[in-house]
Amino acid sequence: MIIFAMYYIQLKIIVHNMARPIRETPILTGKDAERFMQRMEQVESRNKEEREAIRKKFQERVEKAKKMITFCW
Repeated sequence: MIIFAMYYIQLKIIVHNMARPIRETPILTGKDAERFMQRMEQVESRNKEEREAIRKKFQERVEKAKKMITFCW
């Protein structure tokens, strides 16, 4: 009986931590839809130097994160 109770508790924890279902995406109408379309059209253009600086900064952060992460395979 104790083994069953422990298994039941573990199973309950696993089920409790499962993802919730995804709700439908709302349809935008009116001013919300207009604002969304305006923001979609406003794309930030970056020159080659800015992209390279962003990429370099990202790579530095990745290397820093790799030092803090350990994998247990």
